[in-house]
Amino acid sequence: EWIAKNKLGLDLLSKEKAGREIIIIGHSMGGSLALYHTSKHMFNIVGVITIQTPVKLPIGTHSLVKFINKVIPRWKIKYKAFIFADKRLHSNPYVKELGTSYNKATFHTLDEVLKMIKLADDSLDNVDVPVLVIHSKKDRTVFKSNARRIYNKLKVSDKELLWLKNSYHISIVDLDKEIIIDKVI
Repeated sequence: EWIAKNKLGLDLLSKEKAGREIIIIGHSMGGSLALYHTSKHMFNIVGVITIQTPVKLPIGTHSLVKFINKVIPRWKIKYKAFIFADKRLHSNPYVKELGTSYNKATFHTLDEVLKMIKLADDSLDNVDVPVLVIHSKKDRTVFKSNARRIYNKLKVSDKELLWLKNSYHISIVDLDKEIIIDKVI
């Protein structure tokens, strides 16, 4: 469903901005979707910026989620408690007050997330536009090995890896947000 909705948005953008070049930016799963769609060469995408983007999880994660999904597919986990266990999703005290996280997620949803992550990883060989990979070294949600994997698997020569030092997963509103803005603009 995410792929279809994302494609619909890109279709609308392409029609509205007919003939104009598109640079697609995605944070977290949005970055996975951006890489996937760019690899399909369906739109006039001339660049991709990924921020805190997952393409690989620890071995066994997907098998475990698939198993649990078959046994108890409607069982919900408290995603916020799972993610915020160490209270380090972001450094900025103001952002902590916003509560920027999903409240609950079913194992079916997590299974779909993992499938999308695999599709993004499998798509990296076909991305042929410049790519900027932005990732925080402090991210505890999407490990920094993902940024290295994206960068290393891309066959395009015009690529850059930018490491952030003061933010966690929600870096676009965290302490390094100005670095991201300056680099993107």
